[in-house]
Amino acid sequence: ANIRIDHRFFGYEEADKQATKLLLFSIFTNDVEHNPFQLKLGAYYDTSDLESKGLKLKYAGLKGDFVAAKIIDATDTPVGTVYFERKWVEIE
Repeated sequence: ANIRIDHRFFGYEEADKQATKLLLFSIFTNDVEHNPFQLKLGAYYDTSDLESKGLKLKYAGLKGDFVAAKIIDATDTPVGTVYFERKWVEIE
C-alpha cells in the first residue's frame, strides 16, 4: 500500500478525477495545515473538521464511480455538490 494514496482523498467539482479539486481529507499535517493546495472548500483531517467552517456533507447519490455529496452550510442550505471516488466512501 502507498501511504500517500491510501490516507488522503480529494473531493471534486464533477464526477471526474480530472475535474477541479474542491477539498481534501488527509492524515498528513502538510496536506491540511494552511490549505497548501489552495482548495476552495479547504483541507481537513476528517469530516468533523468541516463543522468548524460551518459546513457538512450529506449523501446525494451515485454517479458512475463517484459518490455525490451535497455541501450544506450552517443554515442547512445546500450550497453545492462535491464528488468523491466511490472506493473512498463507505455507505452503511
